[in-house]
Amino acid sequence: LSAQLDYHTFKLDETTDSWYNAGGAAVLAGGTGRNIGSEIDLTFNLTTVDGFNLEGGYSWFNAGGFIDSVIGAASTNSTWGYLQLLKNF
Repeated sequence: LSAQLDYHTFKLDETTDSWYNAGGAAVLAGGTGRNIGSEIDLTFNLTTVDGFNLEGGYSWFNAGGFIDSVIGAASTNSTWGYLQLLKNF
């Protein structure tokens, strides 16, 4: 069994920039500031003797000033989790 805790901060390159998705399209624009937000991720992995891996994680995203200025502070923080089973061949 292994576990990992990660912390990430997300910032815009410039204060006049937008937040882009993986395809390069602007997701949010017109906000103020550069701070998109921060995220804490907890991930665990359990390897079994028969070649299976059970992996799970939980994340918490705390929106920064840029998102708050576009969407509003009441609806910007989020949490999510996942669980997956992998088979090694």
